[in-house]
Amino acid sequence: SGSKRAKERAQRLLTEAIVLGQRGELRDAIARTREAVKLDPESTGAFTEMGDLLLRLGDPERSLNAYEIASRQKPTARDALVGAARVHTQRKDYPAAAERLRTVLRYNPADAEVWLNLGDVAIYRGDEVAAREYYLRAAQIDPSATKVIDDAKKRLQIMADATKPAPSKKP
Repeated sequence: SGSKRAKERAQRLLTEAIVLGQRGELRDAIARTREAVKLDPESTGAFTEMGDLLLRLGDPERSLNAYEIASRQKPTARDALVGAARVHTQRKDYPAAAERLRTVLRYNPADAEVWLNLGDVAIYRGDEVAAREYYLRAAQIDPSATKVIDDAKKRLQIMADATKPAPSKKP
């Protein structure tokens, strides 16, 4: 392992794993990522893909482990950090989820999707003030992120509707 040939083979296996995962063949895809990691243990992409696949398979513990390995290898690995945040959110460990998302923002403060996700985590924590701020940031930070902008505006509208007083009924 570690040779140029091994790294090339690992990359081919990772590509196969991605295709298998897209087709829903998760166990075969995971097997390919494991082979890729054996050939190239420094493949951050393979560990991240393994985390994604394991999460889809319903194994958050091993998924988080794969994401953490990828993050240790490359602290700026956005997909690994976002994946770890998803696992922490599922576990209701909102401080850990927010920490992973803030790490992404340290490296890329204009990541609209991560601002949106941070808003969602704030909602789960019950912090509507922070959520509103994060959703506003998501809606404004990157004009090219049209889907994220739409999603952020929908969330802001839901929050606004929820705070409106109910119409009074006249006798």
